[in-house]
Amino acid sequence: MDLFSPSSSPPQQEMCPWDFSPELLDFIGASSDVLSPLSEYSGILSPLSEQPSAVPRSAFVSYTRPEFHDSSDFLSSQANKKKNIHLRMIDLLRRIPRDRLEARTGEYSPGFRHMMRERQRRERLSQSYADLHSMLPYRSKGDKNSIVQSAALYVKELKGVKEELLKRNEELRIKSVENSSLGGEKIKIRLDPASTLDSMIGALQCLKSMDAKARAIQTEFSGNELMAIINIESKVGSNELERALMETCR
Repeated sequence: MDLFSPSSSPPQQEMCPWDFSPELLDFIGASSDVLSPLSEYSGILSPLSEQPSAVPRSAFVSYTRPEFHDSSDFLSSQANKKKNIHLRMIDLLRRIPRDRLEARTGEYSPGFRHMMRERQRRERLSQSYADLHSMLPYRSKGDKNSIVQSAALYVKELKGVKEELLKRNEELRIKSVENSSLGGEKIKIRLDPASTLDSMIGALQCLKSMDAKARAIQTEFSGNELMAIINIESKVGSNELERALMETCR
């Protein structure tokens, strides 16, 4: 029998003292005196009486519900944590200043400016068509196609009138050259700038009364004076005609 065997070993059968020899009894008594100081370490030397805890076979831990407090701050923080991304985005948009949002969507927005520019362009175009329609000599329909067709026809007519006027101007220029090459006397008179038409009519009537023919008339304007050079054919002297014309044009 081992003296240091654990106490949990199965109990042995009880032995009587007379089973041992006298020498063995003396040794057992002496050994009990030696082992008595080690009795205080019996708890350490003895094996553990408790069985080891079982190791869990699953990697998951059992869920324990947390305890909620009555504080409003704690509840609000928990609610914000549980709020999804859509609600958080709505809160963010609500915190944007309203004046900045109105500035982007109001009269300064790109869409509004584009709409106003388009409206002004259409108004100018309509006004241009209305002005062109008022310039036409004959009235046409008010639609854009009729106005453009009438304007094109009127421009064609004006080009024809321009050609006729150029021809007439060339004929008059040739006649003036022919008249200047003819014989006669030139008289230079000054006309009143305030009434040039009346002065010229009076000069022609004076020439007619003196039986003189005006073959060519040329006017010159310099400063505030209007001069008329008349090529006349008359039997009266040029000095006398000039004197009479000057008195008429005063």
